[in-house]
Amino acid sequence: MNRTMFITLVSLYGILIVLGMLIAPQAMLQVYGIPALDKFHIALFQLMGMPILGLNVIGLLIRNAETGQGVRAYMTGQAVNLIGFSLLSIYHVIVHGIPSSTFFVVDTGWRVVLGLGMVYYLMRLKPVANLA
Repeated sequence: MNRTMFITLVSLYGILIVLGMLIAPQAMLQVYGIPALDKFHIALFQLMGMPILGLNVIGLLIRNAETGQGVRAYMTGQAVNLIGFSLLSIYHVIVHGIPSSTFFVVDTGWRVVLGLGMVYYLMRLKPVANLA
């Protein structure tokens, strides 16, 4: 799989998850294992979805770009987003006892794989002069 296809896969997965967050937030929260829902959970969940949507739209727009600072910045940000989300989610489930579900475990594992894939493709990029 080449970098363009990988960025497309990551972006489409992110957009799919965000559409669920925006269109059916109650169902998505229940799928993630959150049993008690209120308007604050739903509002926060939808608000969290918007920056994720923006990041994934950028991914679709930049996927065919030449290797440069923009591609590197996107890939670095997406790797931090995917891996950071997973680590923070695992922390909250283990340490704070936040409810989880099978979907949560699968989604978190998949995000780790995608984040590590982003790091892999980032490391394969050729050096760019004057990155600073």
